Amino acid sequence: MPANASKQDLNVMLAAFLEETKKETDDFQVYQFYLEDREVKESVQTVLDKATDFNAEMVLPLTFRPESMFRIRPVTRASSTLQGHTNAVLNTCFSPDGRLLASASGDRTVRLWDLNIECPSYTMTGHTGWVMYVAFSPDGSILASAGADNNVLLWDPETGE
Repeated sequence: MPANASKQDLNVMLAAFLEETKKETDDFQVYQFYLEDREVKESVQTVLDKATDFNAEMVLPLTFRPESMFRIRPVTRASSTLQGHTNAVLNTCFSPDGRLLASASGDRTVRLWDLNIECPSYTMTGHTGWVMYVAFSPDGSILASAGADNNVLLWDPETGE
């Protein structure tokens, strides 16, 4: 291995050694590398330049460990979908406690979703035009929706009324 091998070069070599192939989604494990207790942040040579206890005749033990316990995926795809609206979703809002999601749609409805089961708790109708905005009160006891019909409707998230 060349002394000027970078951390990226080491990851490529290790992946080839472990027969891991880079998937088209870039979903691969990244590793940290160490020469004894010194982390290789840039290249092996930079670690060797800073150390006085290494010499050209030594066999250098290079150790590695996963940089993360989880494989890192880019956020380029939805991890979940909530089906139900029959027209475009124009606005969404999480409840203050994070349990619920309200969605406003061009289908003239407001849906309140229970995020634990990913199902709509309530479908609220009353607007005569597109519902443009939804917002929870700070304590989560009221949900307001505003539509293209120039109306603001107030809803009880617990009952859907």
